[in-house]
This record gives sequence, structure tokens and C-alpha cells, in this order.
Amino acid sequence: MPPLGYFPYDERLYPVYEYCQEKGLPIIAHCSPYNPVRFKGRKKELHKLLSKSDTPIVTKRKKRKELCSYFTHPHNYKKVLDDFKDLKICFAHFGSEYFWNKYLDDPDSEDNWFVIIKDMISSYQNLYSDISFTLNNKEFFPVLKVLLSDELIKGKVLFGSDYYMVETKSDERRFGLDLRAYIGEENFLTIATENPNKFLNNPI
Repeated sequence: MPPLGYFPYDERLYPVYEYCQEKGLPIIAHCSPYNPVRFKGRKKELHKLLSKSDTPIVTKRKKRKELCSYFTHPHNYKKVLDDFKDLKICFAHFGSEYFWNKYLDDPDSEDNWFVIIKDMISSYQNLYSDISFTLNNKEFFPVLKVLLSDELIKGKVLFGSDYYMVETKSDERRFGLDLRAYIGEENFLTIATENPNKFLNNPI
């Protein structure tokens, strides 16, 4: 569910959230910048829409693609998470390879989506994030292993490959085996079996 030209806290989406919460249906939301978020209106209309954001947005001298990325900013979900405390949401891609790279260079950056998501899944009981496609970069394996040593975060990370996208960078099976070997069997079973079972479990 990438937000295509609207914010996640748009009140027109609230009936969907209410239904999903009532039925125990989890939501997976695209949460990385630059793709595939779109807005078909004119740039002037886009600026006007972004000006209504709950989080202040600087729009000056920014390209359309960069501006559209603000629709998927993790902070936009805070109101939804506060209003629907029993609704399970997963932020797909854990902020993206872009922000994991930024974290390696500058771990103290306050507007790094990886850091923001890490803090949010520690704070919100029913918020998860998956590592699909992002972890195709083996440089991030040590970061994930350190993350999984934090008990507040370990139970909130979901394994995912983002097939077929991961096939554009590496072999999916090889990716899974390499990650499993690096983080260990216990950690892999946690993110690939236990956590998904918690996230997907519903009465239907």
C-alpha cells in the first residue's frame, strides 16, 4: 500500500483502518523514498497538499520525486497508530537501502528513516518493519545482527526478500542462505517464522 498522492492519516482511509482493526487484518505499507510514490496533479497542487502535512516539509528547490517521497515518511503514521492501537502495520523495506547507507555514514542523523522506524517499532506495540530488498546489500548484515540483539526490536522485524525485485541484484535463494548463515538459526527463525506468525495471525 504505497500512498499514491495522499497521507496515511487522510480521514477517508479511516474506514479501512477500522475494518482491518476489527477483523484483525494486518497492513503492509511502503515506507521508503523515491519509488513507486506518485502524484498525478500539477507541482503547484503537490506543494499545496504537502503544506497540510502534520510534519513540517520544506518544499523549496526539491524535485517532484523527492517531494512525493514525503507521503511515505514514517512519521505520517503516528496519528494512525495512536488512533488505532490494535491495528497491525508493517513498514516495508525498513526505510530503504538509501537510509541504511546514510546510517552507516552518520548514525546520529535525526531525519534518517531507518533510525525513525527503529525508534517507532520500539514504541508502538503493533508496529513492525520488514527487510525486503533492503538487505540484499550484505554490508547491512552486521547492522541487522546488532538490531536483533535489542529485545524491543527483535520481535518486530520481519524477513522478506521482495521477490522478484531482489532477483535484479542477486539470487533470492542465495540471499536467504547468506543471511541465515550470518545472523544465525535462532535469529533467522525469529524474523522468518515467529514474527510473521504474530503479525499475520487473525481470526479469519
